[in-house]
Amino acid sequence: VVAPISKASARQRAGRAGRVRPGKCFRLYTEEYYLNEMQSDGIPEMQRSNLVSCIIQLKALGIDNILGFDWPASPSPEAMIRALEILFSLGILDEDAKLTVPIGFQVAEMPLDPMISKMILSANDFGCSDEILTIAAFLSVQSVWVSMRGVKKEFDEAKLRFAAAEGDHVTFLNIYKGFHQSGKSSQWCYKNFLNHQALKKVIEIRAQLVRVMKRFGIQLKSCDRDMQAVRKAIIAGSFANSCHLEV
Repeated sequence: VVAPISKASARQRAGRAGRVRPGKCFRLYTEEYYLNEMQSDGIPEMQRSNLVSCIIQLKALGIDNILGFDWPASPSPEAMIRALEILFSLGILDEDAKLTVPIGFQVAEMPLDPMISKMILSANDFGCSDEILTIAAFLSVQSVWVSMRGVKKEFDEAKLRFAAAEGDHVTFLNIYKGFHQSGKSSQWCYKNFLNHQALKKVIEIRAQLVRVMKRFGIQLKSCDRDMQAVRKAIIAGSFANSCHLEV
């Protein structure tokens, strides 16, 4: 999680400039900001992070008393309750706050954000697990687009070639299809402003997820471009991120 630097961290980083030999430290902020606005110490990451993944791993290790757990830096009760509510809503925890069978234990085994894991497992019910695995792999890497200066028009045109009215998730499917049809060509990626290494990573992650699904005994299914099924699976895992627009 990206967060503003603290005075303590600033002093520590300045010290690194002269650790091995004489060096200089150039600050990218004003002295006024340092004195009047910068916090003395940083907020521990545990108190800034989403606790959903942490709680699942603790549950998988057999630690049920989450509220009484000796955290390195205790998270707020509100953050804890919010994470438990999300896990219960996803069907990962039951009413006794224990991992459900099989969904909860399967999610704990998957190397992904729990919401993405639930999306994958739900996709089997909607007959679109093949497509959802691809989307999940894209969501696990940073942006696959490569933006260059001075070619904004060409960049926008390239994005439009893959764009889908249903949203970015379906756009990912179009990119994946095009990448495969090109023979995973780096030249094709260059012409379409796509990061070749990122797309290779997508394929690696997808292959890993296919192995996980086989270990669970879940057979992959394709919805044959039924985007309604794909959107249902996405919502099954990501409904907590949805919002309602009032007009």
